[in-house]
Amino acid sequence: MVWQLAASVAFGVLPERATIKQLRAYEYGQFLIMFGEVPLTFGVGWFWVVSSFSSGVRFLAYGDGWIGRWLAPVAGIDAVLGTALALVVVAKPQVDRSSLPRVAAWVPLEFHFYFLIIGVLSRVFKQKPFLLFVMLS
Repeated sequence: MVWQLAASVAFGVLPERATIKQLRAYEYGQFLIMFGEVPLTFGVGWFWVVSSFSSGVRFLAYGDGWIGRWLAPVAGIDAVLGTALALVVVAKPQVDRSSLPRVAAWVPLEFHFYFLIIGVLSRVFKQKPFLLFVMLS
């Protein structure tokens, strides 16, 4: 668990720090713990993704049947999404929608609609229907 935390912090912080140094397009405010210009929360966020995915995979992958091995990646993705949903439900974040332009509400829908059209036209979903499931989830 400690090695996952260390690796996740490195994986979350180092590429973000390199991006900030190379592009100089943005900067973060002051957080309690910073690694250069990057807050520690990037590493903690990646630790949460890695550990919850690993837990979901371990839950099914070590079973006796073939179903567990095939469903293990889905369980890992569900573990990540489930913990994210639980955090949102507990935290109940508030967004001041008056400061956002009206078109901002349509961006997620347009994103999914675009990839649905591209996936259908390129026949990727016919070859790999699992990608359609991932896109819609």
